[in-house]
Amino acid sequence: MIKSASNRWSLEEIEGQTLITSYAEIVVKGGVFGRLLEPMIFLATKYALPNALAPLKYYIETGKAYEGDAKDLPLAPAFC
Repeated sequence: MIKSASNRWSLEEIEGQTLITSYAEIVVKGGVFGRLLEPMIFLATKYALPNALAPLKYYIETGKAYEGDAKDLPLAPAFC
C-alpha cells in the first residue's frame, strides 16, 4: 500500500517558546487504487497527528512523561 515514507523533525526557539516542526512524506504505491487512497491517508494523518503530539507537548511543558492515557490530554495543534 505504501511505497515509502519519511519524516523529519526540527526544533526552533522563538521568543522563549519551542516550535516543533515535522515534515512527513508518504508515497503511495501507484495505480488507480493508490490514487484513491491518498485522500484517506491525508485525513487519517490530519486527525491522528494531534493525538500523537499531545504527550510530546505535555513532556515539553512539564518536563515529565505523561503517565495516563494520552486520549485524556488536550489535543496539540498539528497544522498552523
